[in-house]
Amino acid sequence: GNYVFFALMALIIGVGLTKVSPTLMLSHSSWSAAPAAAGILLFNVVFHDIIPLVCESLNYNIKKINLAFFLGGVIPLACYLCWIAVALGTPSALQGGAGLVDPVQAMMGTNSISGRVVQIWAFLAIGTSFVGCGMAQAEYEASLMRQWAAPFWKKATSEGAARLKSLWDNGGLDMLSYAVVLLPPLAVSLACPNLFFKAADLAGVYGVAVLYGVLPPLMAGALRREAKGGHNESEKLNSTPGGGVTLAMLFSVGMAIAIRE
Repeated sequence: GNYVFFALMALIIGVGLTKVSPTLMLSHSSWSAAPAAAGILLFNVVFHDIIPLVCESLNYNIKKINLAFFLGGVIPLACYLCWIAVALGTPSALQGGAGLVDPVQAMMGTNSISGRVVQIWAFLAIGTSFVGCGMAQAEYEASLMRQWAAPFWKKATSEGAARLKSLWDNGGLDMLSYAVVLLPPLAVSLACPNLFFKAADLAGVYGVAVLYGVLPPLMAGALRREAKGGHNESEKLNSTPGGGVTLAMLFSVGMAIAIRE
């Protein structure tokens, strides 16, 4: 799904970039709106919820993890910038001078092949985001359940407990973790279809700024303070590079976005 989604996105952006007019794109620029856009950019590029899954998949190799996060941040950012260029710099983004029009909506409204491609792309965009977040949360829940259940399995010695542990280790834990993650929101969405939009309005960029902009620098700073003078000090400090100045800058940016929102 991710490969198809990325291929379709590259196709759409590639075709759009051939029609971009730099003059037209710059005519829509407004630097006064940049602070308001910072929160939206942060909302679109965060991927902290998949960090536990990525770390576990890469066997906690710091070099591989840093490379994965670097590429995982640079590639989406490049895609967003290219898409903004297409949205602001193509003549099709304007309809009779009435203002900007989202190219995705314009293409989805047609019955052409490109319109159907964009519809598939939009569906995959939602689907891959849902799958990625769902898998990350399920893996995190599974790791917690594994820790909680470890003392019980050590004490359980009966034949029934052995069978239950075999079922637990051979797919039972994964099924339970996915059920815990997916079934409650599914039930809520079916019972209250409009609740998601209300929750999104309540949390939105402010919640993202606090969770992903304010708390991580504080947590990294606490980790650095605990590491000084302790066991494996250099290794722990290398896992949070940048020092106090960088963390303070990141904290200030996150706090500024949160206060603005």
